[in-house]
Amino acid sequence: MTTDEALGHAVDGNAILFTGAGFSTGAENKRGHNLRIGSELTKYLTALAGAPANAELQDAAEAYQIKFGAYALVEELVKEFTISKIGEHHLHLAKIPWIQIGR
Repeated sequence: MTTDEALGHAVDGNAILFTGAGFSTGAENKRGHNLRIGSELTKYLTALAGAPANAELQDAAEAYQIKFGAYALVEELVKEFTISKIGEHHLHLAKIPWIQIGR
């Protein structure tokens, strides 16, 4: 199947969209920043918690929780991942009549 054929199926409402973590690229959170994902989120939490610079995401989140509490970690993640602005590409993809959208 060619790309044009695949797009034709999508426009006709006969396709499923699968997204991954990169789909959020171009979206902004309530702070007006691009979402931090993966290593960026790890560095951010590590800096706030004073964790070792080479920490993994789970370790950085745990250090943040120990320093500030579980509720504070949840609040931080909600602020980080609550979207206030999306990109044009998100709008274009949302207008397509997908059978289903998965991740």
